[in-house]
Amino acid sequence: MPPESQGTATATVIHAAAREFAAGLEDAGRSDPNAAVGGRRARRALQERRQAHLREFGDLITGALNRYDAESVVDRDANRLAFQRLYDNAPLAEPEGNNVRARLLTALVAAHVEAQGSLRLTSDRSLTLAGYLGRLGQALERNALPLYAVLAYDRAARLYLEVDEHAARDDRLFDAARARRRATPQGVSRIRQTLSAALVGYGYRPYRLLIWCAAQLVVAFAVIQLLPPGRSAKAAGTAPWDEKLFITVQDFINPIGVGDTEQLSRISWIVLASESYLGAVSSAVFFALLLRKWFRS
Repeated sequence: MPPESQGTATATVIHAAAREFAAGLEDAGRSDPNAAVGGRRARRALQERRQAHLREFGDLITGALNRYDAESVVDRDANRLAFQRLYDNAPLAEPEGNNVRARLLTALVAAHVEAQGSLRLTSDRSLTLAGYLGRLGQALERNALPLYAVLAYDRAARLYLEVDEHAARDDRLFDAARARRRATPQGVSRIRQTLSAALVGYGYRPYRLLIWCAAQLVVAFAVIQLLPPGRSAKAAGTAPWDEKLFITVQDFINPIGVGDTEQLSRISWIVLASESYLGAVSSAVFFALLLRKWFRS
């Protein structure tokens, strides 16, 4: 098989199957446009239909992969992408419409087939395909296909792992978690994912937690500063603001004792106790995520 015709038969099959799948996906979306904001039963039914579509999409990839592996690999060029024509045909920057979804899904199937095919990718080719999958995932998100964007980001992350590009891999895993949250219906799971995104960037942005630690310190100091002094303060005098600041910072790192808080009200004790527990949890989570990031880099 000459290089210029690499994967031509498979590309034709991928194009036709992906267009048919996209058409079915459009029909399903039109028949149930408000399921994502319905009750619990409606959201569960929506999740089941989405999982069924993903299984069907996975079968499509498997079928194309089997056909691709059955073709001759003797003359394939390991330094060029086999389905470049399909990638070029995917409108990564165009708005929704004009069969955009069909072409994006076609490119997604082709990328999965090429990444998992019998011909091992070179490092440069893996990086090229991983970078394309990242851009493809963004286009799928813009066209309201977040679950399929997850497939693109996850495959890109695997490719980056194979060439030891851990920072790029974390970026794609972060994108996958963000897309997965967008696809999750309203509810407890969505709230939990939103908190994870805000606090630690789904575990891939641990430095975000430092902002929340600083916010905890500011809130604790402000509350203690505004509260009236304790009873013992009548004899000992009110604690100055810098001493309160020191107590707040020290309590975040190491819980202080009763003797250090004689000039503070009992409500301030509750604030400081809550701060110390939150500080212990925040510090443990931060250092765990930070060490995980360091040792993978």
